[in-house]
Amino acid sequence: MKDNLGGTLKLGASNYFAKYKLPKILREFRKLYPNVEFQVLSGWSEDIYKKNE
Repeated sequence: MKDNLGGTLKLGASNYFAKYKLPKILREFRKLYPNVEFQVLSGWSEDIYKKNE
């Protein structure tokens, strides 16, 4: 199934997490699910929440 899984994964994360932690996680995720694209929004939690409304 992992070869057929595709689409866009939308993520909201703090600036620190997006810069220092998320790249490694997304790199590993990409190995398992190469057909999934990412849209990452980083910033303050409140700002991310408001942009998702």
